[in-house]
Amino acid sequence: MGLWKYLQSRADLEHERRSEFRRTLQDQIDTLSEQVGKLNYQKESLLREIAELREALAEAKATILHLEELLRRRSYENP
Repeated sequence: MGLWKYLQSRADLEHERRSEFRRTLQDQIDTLSEQVGKLNYQKESLLREIAELREALAEAKATILHLEELLRRRSYENP
């Protein structure tokens, strides 16, 4: 019966090691998943910000073009 108890104890220890390994892996996966979620949120925020900046830039370009045209007209009207 000593051998059976030894084998059972060894199997239990191996099971515990594997369980601990799985728990550690799952913790790491959960942490990485949370980080990926945060990074995705940040990425989406940055993309929205870029879109807003592009829109503002387009408006500024349109304003500059309009002002340049007004200056050209003024210089032709008042030589």
